[in-house]
Amino acid sequence: MATLLWDPWREVRRLREEASRLFDGTSAFGLGDLEFPPVTVSRTPDHVVIEALLPGVDRETLDVTAAGDKVTIKGERKPERDVPAESHHRRERATGHFVRTIKLNERLAADQTKATYRDGILRVELSYAPEARTHKVAVNG
Repeated sequence: MATLLWDPWREVRRLREEASRLFDGTSAFGLGDLEFPPVTVSRTPDHVVIEALLPGVDRETLDVTAAGDKVTIKGERKPERDVPAESHHRRERATGHFVRTIKLNERLAADQTKATYRDGILRVELSYAPEARTHKVAVNG
């Protein structure tokens, strides 16, 4: 008959594994390791476009700033006013303040930034700074 040795760290590891499964790595916004808001960044020859998914966020709470090569999006998703918190059976859409900074590694003309918010999507259009734009150089003989 084999004798099992007691390992005091086994219970600590088991507790840690159960806590990991329970929380499943989720953040306050229920998006796992993803940041909120989720964004799509696309580039054209003249602009960088950031689209952020912000369902349920009032436009008045949004604050977008551009400086150097970074864009910061701040805002707040408020809870539903007509539904008391104790009546929720399950609520996976978190509420509260959020901040997301996107580093673009491009010099931007911050003063030419445009932002629109429609149907829960924030669209930020940024122009490249003049010194960051590509210029075609003629080769003479």
